[in-house]
Amino acid sequence: MTVLKNVFSDSAFATKIRNWRSNYGKTVGNSLVFTRPDIEFTAQYVPYVAEYFTYPDPAVHHGDANADGYMNIKDLVELKNRLMTSAPYFIMADTNEDDAVNNFDINKTIKILLGLEDKYWTEAPINLDAFDKTGGADSSAASRKNTILNAADSVSVTGTTYYVAANGNDSNNGKSPSAPVKTISKVNTLPLAAGDAVLFRRGDTFRTTTKITVQKGVTYGAYGTGAKPKIYGSVKNYADKGIWSTTDGNIWSTSISVNKAENIVFNGSESAGTRKSALAYLKENGDFYFNSSTNTFYLFMNQANPGAIFDSIEISSVDYLFYAMGSRTKTVTDFSIKNLELGYAYIHGMYLAFIENATVDNCVIGWSGGGYQGDSRLGNAIQLWRIVKNCNITNNYIFQAFDAAITFQGTATNQYIGINITNNLIEYCSMNFEFWAHNSSGNVDSNARMTDVLFNNNIMRFGGMGFGGKERAVKSDQAYVLTWNEQFADGQISNFQIQNNIFDIANCNYFYAKNTDTYLTISGNTYYQTDGSDFQVANGYGDYANDAAEFAAAIGKVDASATSTQWIN
Repeated sequence: MTVLKNVFSDSAFATKIRNWRSNYGKTVGNSLVFTRPDIEFTAQYVPYVAEYFTYPDPAVHHGDANADGYMNIKDLVELKNRLMTSAPYFIMADTNEDDAVNNFDINKTIKILLGLEDKYWTEAPINLDAFDKTGGADSSAASRKNTILNAADSVSVTGTTYYVAANGNDSNNGKSPSAPVKTISKVNTLPLAAGDAVLFRRGDTFRTTTKITVQKGVTYGAYGTGAKPKIYGSVKNYADKGIWSTTDGNIWSTSISVNKAENIVFNGSESAGTRKSALAYLKENGDFYFNSSTNTFYLFMNQANPGAIFDSIEISSVDYLFYAMGSRTKTVTDFSIKNLELGYAYIHGMYLAFIENATVDNCVIGWSGGGYQGDSRLGNAIQLWRIVKNCNITNNYIFQAFDAAITFQGTATNQYIGINITNNLIEYCSMNFEFWAHNSSGNVDSNARMTDVLFNNNIMRFGGMGFGGKERAVKSDQAYVLTWNEQFADGQISNFQIQNNIFDIANCNYFYAKNTDTYLTISGNTYYQTDGSDFQVANGYGDYANDAAEFAAAIGKVDASATSTQWIN
């Protein structure tokens, strides 16, 4: 194509171009040739090929007149139609950003498509809060995280090993790496017995619409090489500009074939959206609403197709990822969950009730909770319920739990015996370690026990600063350690140690302990804090820390033998 001078100097060019074909065009072979000697222009028309008529960079702001995530010749057609029909102002069609859609926008679009001008608009401002805090334990946390992420597989199998891979086939028997099964649904139908193992291939991502039901005596783990297998409660990566549409350039929608869509997370864990209860409340970037009756997900993103500007978009659509449900007379026993990455469960990452002899080791669990059960919004990374005996939760990286990272809790008779929570890294959770028991009668339960509990050498960071801290209706009970006692009498809580941990900066209580703190042995922990917290250091003592001295004094009331208290300016 040859373009000479004065081509675009004529302000009526946009109108004239529509008349070229009838007035000046002639067919030469398979092409149309236009000759305009009066403005020194010669051009050759070739049949439409997308690569010839698409701007090389995705258009996610002004210029994408039809809001399809691209800037190409189709936008000229959209502009023409809008002008001819006097359509309402649409900011995506306002190519030159002058608050009007007119012939100048057609001229501007033509110049961009011909390569005569670069697009000059700026990318849409996202303005989403990033989770990028730093603290006093940065080095220790990085080392701990690296160790967890690169932990080797250690699985002892006395029975049958079943293999699961993203390229597997559910018609396979799964008994060898060369014949793996594929889906979580198939895993739940395997004829598992005590001593068996279910291993997921490293480097693969398994998206599921159903939870894994834990079986007695079974190990769930990883095989192969590479990153930990990912088991996600988000059914797809929604960073696809072709699936999002808009009518105003601000509220984008996509169809989701699920019953629940409770959270949205951008670019892995960089930022998250804010759940709203109605479409009318979507006002800021990241605000979202899910209409379950039409399966339509709505997201406010100012003049930016979300599928074009993010590398990943995950939407939580599954209640639990691992689920064990025993009973008071028949517990689920002797199982292990190792070296897996779990993400995007809108209630609990793991819900383990009435269990004995269980291990959760070297797992990564992120973005748990935030969904509704009845009128309550809740959710934990690891929830242990009612009866928990001889349970080890070790060497895990847990982040972004709406409520607690690790909790044991329940109603009626509760027995928590022999629980070891050690060497974990916990970040951006509303509660880090939570335990409580409630008896609806209000009386002490003579059969209740809380004994031989060790919470040791864990690193907890940025409490109350995650998506739960931002979105919770009630924020006052957020804490690194949260507990209250409505069931246990003297002597029923014994040998409960909270020691050698790091508490690294919080916008929450460090300790929220009602009627239970006197039963705990809290010692030898390291504490960091800085300006900006809205919470007491230890709830009930009335101490707010504004400097190093106040912080040390407040911690001393709970942990008299603290290894260190440091104020970070």
